[in-house]
Amino acid sequence: MRQAKKRSTGAFPCTFRTFSIGERGRNRPCRSGSDRPLWFSALYLAGDFGIYNQLMPKLCLEPQQEGWLIDLAHGVAHRTILLQLEEAYHSWGLIEIAEFFKILVSTEEFDTDRYNQSGLPLDERPGGTRDIHQWETLPQPDWTTREIELRLLRPLEGVAVPAEGLGRLFGLELHTPAGLSLHFRLSHVEAATRAFPRPCSTCLETGEELRPYELMPGQGQAQGLSVLEFSDLPKGGTVDADRPLILSFDRESDGVLPCHCDPNSGLFHELKHAWENGKLCLLELPPATPSGVPGMGNTVKVFLQQRLGPEAWGAGREIAD
Repeated sequence: MRQAKKRSTGAFPCTFRTFSIGERGRNRPCRSGSDRPLWFSALYLAGDFGIYNQLMPKLCLEPQQEGWLIDLAHGVAHRTILLQLEEAYHSWGLIEIAEFFKILVSTEEFDTDRYNQSGLPLDERPGGTRDIHQWETLPQPDWTTREIELRLLRPLEGVAVPAEGLGRLFGLELHTPAGLSLHFRLSHVEAATRAFPRPCSTCLETGEELRPYELMPGQGQAQGLSVLEFSDLPKGGTVDADRPLILSFDRESDGVLPCHCDPNSGLFHELKHAWENGKLCLLELPPATPSGVPGMGNTVKVFLQQRLGPEAWGAGREIAD
């Protein structure tokens, strides 16, 4: 989990130091830079449309004084804020959502208790994110707000596949050859390439435009699942024309192009592959690259893409050189 964006309305004599959420969630203070007391409150805008002010209901800061978001657990105050992505999101193919803190600051005392509301059940949510209304600045008395967007990431549970075994996730079947066991899971392009030094492009090194082939469509602004990540491969484990890694899809898969994304250039490179009886046979694996999930190390990633244009359909039926 990490902070992605901060947005504010109006100018105000207070500062917000970097707000970072780690694996255990740690926050840093806001500080008043005014020459008079300021009132602060924080609203946590959850992805299920819940609104909560418990982390900072109301706080008055004197000039240069610091304030913290405080989490109460069993009556004990903590500066560590624990956040999680509910497992139910995985049933929609979502591994990451956006949630927000809205920080409100005023020259006069105010109350945010009236904004508290419980979240909706996940099956009633129309999307993975919420649209936050930008507050207007009043002339007098003065006030301002600051939004802090949080990206909550919870990777899908992977599947361990033995040599000459079968694994299945979201309509994809994977058949391993002799001598190759692995652990695989699905991700989307942004999450898979988050640790890359350059952002991932939308074209091959030849200049052809591509789009992801999504095994599970995205919800709202969230990307769909289109990346296979392999880990726990045995040393020396490989694939070739005699021992391909076979992928079977439960829907139309014409034009699917397996690719490797170069982390330094951000460009896609087509992997050697062949089609046989409607199944995609990988004849090579790309080198391992940094995972976008903290602590995962390097993983082997296969990006499922489709060409844009008339040549897309029927492409890939021959072995790619």
